[in-house]
Amino acid sequence: MNALRFFKRREFFRIALQDLSGTVDFWTCVGELSHLADAMVKNALDIAMAQLQESYGTPTSAYTVLAMGKLGGGELNYSSDIDLVVLYEKQGETRGGPSSISYGEFFSKLTEKLIQLIAVATEQGSVFRVDLDLRPWGNKSDLAHSLESFYIYWDRYVEHWERQAFLKARPIGGSLDFGARVLREIEAKIYLDPLPEGFVAKIQEMKLLVENHSAEQAGGRTNVKTGPGGIRDIEFSVQLLQMVYGAAHPAIRLPGTQAALNALASENIISEAEKQQLIEAYVFLRRVEHMLQIMTNQQLYHLPAQKRARDQLGIRLEIADGEFDIQYKQLTQNTRALFQDLFYKRIDRPVLSKKSFNQALSQDRMPLRELKTWLAPYGFNNLAASFRNLKDIRGSEERSQQAFASVSIGLLEACRDAADLELQQFARLRRIIDVPVGARALGSSAEDAKARLKIEWGSQIRSYVLFPYQQVNDHRTELKTSDVTGVLDGDLDD
Repeated sequence: MNALRFFKRREFFRIALQDLSGTVDFWTCVGELSHLADAMVKNALDIAMAQLQESYGTPTSAYTVLAMGKLGGGELNYSSDIDLVVLYEKQGETRGGPSSISYGEFFSKLTEKLIQLIAVATEQGSVFRVDLDLRPWGNKSDLAHSLESFYIYWDRYVEHWERQAFLKARPIGGSLDFGARVLREIEAKIYLDPLPEGFVAKIQEMKLLVENHSAEQAGGRTNVKTGPGGIRDIEFSVQLLQMVYGAAHPAIRLPGTQAALNALASENIISEAEKQQLIEAYVFLRRVEHMLQIMTNQQLYHLPAQKRARDQLGIRLEIADGEFDIQYKQLTQNTRALFQDLFYKRIDRPVLSKKSFNQALSQDRMPLRELKTWLAPYGFNNLAASFRNLKDIRGSEERSQQAFASVSIGLLEACRDAADLELQQFARLRRIIDVPVGARALGSSAEDAKARLKIEWGSQIRSYVLFPYQQVNDHRTELKTSDVTGVLDGDLDD
């Protein structure tokens, strides 16, 4: 037991030293803390399994240990509990030992020994605190559950908050293949299609309850985790978007916050700017949390009440003396505003798929209500004209339309800030140079479209419009740079 504690302290000190000296970034730090916890659980399981086999023999059932919460997401902090769920595949009795017990007893004993090895405090302290409350039926049930029991619970009793918790589940012990199979088999119960009536409202209500409870406990102090614009605002935003859109967008089914945000942006559920804002806010807030916990060696989330102590905290975070309160207030206010949009308003916005959007553009005309559904969320006001411009850019040839399909949502996203004007300008350019391959000019991906349509119109247009123009239309006169600039500045007529 003490060997595990010594190893954990040594590695913990190494990671903290790297963190404080700035030699690793935030994501490396939390990744290494998570890898350390994974290793401690695996080693403790090996010790526990060997001890039990001496007394009871060996079970032939596969088992798995699922990490939940921050450990599941690979984002452990310095004072996190580790949330675990232990499952075994089938019923039976052990064989080959002095005595025989059921698999249920065996794996419950295995879990109990795991807790003793890493959570019970000795003169050397503990390795990690362990929380098993996310298992079926909570802390009133067996420490380990059979797969049959687990599925019965998920079929009949699972709550929406438990679906949310399992977004971050990750197998870390026992059979990783068995754990991955279990998680695949419950995906349809996590990412519901269609969403039951009141689903979103339940998650929103739960968030409000957490906020209210936290405010009562805070006594006027600022809570980095649960306060307005804090860590929980970001995590709940990400997780609600995953549950609402995960059925139609499998790419967003990821346990880590950063990976999930990257996927949400790639799937056009949030914008690149929103992704970047949330990642930067998450890193800032988690680093504040880390410093609070390193300074006190406690599971602490409240900012110090004294301004001088907060300024010292800011200095440790490489913030100019006296500037911490200003930066913290501005960041959390901006985060809160985006949370309010994503968590309450944006959640009802339809997310456009490339396939459905291009099917809509194949129509000659579209009812106003449909136009609003497709275009209004991206900032288009002149809906009918924008519809015509999109059809012009899409072109009439099959190759052109296929190319457009690959970048169409990226085009809308890129035009978001000045949608009608930017789309009109690009459509005019498309008609003037009459590129037969149409949207191939946009590039090969939504990222190309975003990068190329956002800021540097003149030089960017030359690189992705003139090149295919010259290749496909080498019998025509090459369009001059001044002509392109004129179109973008609105100097040329259609």
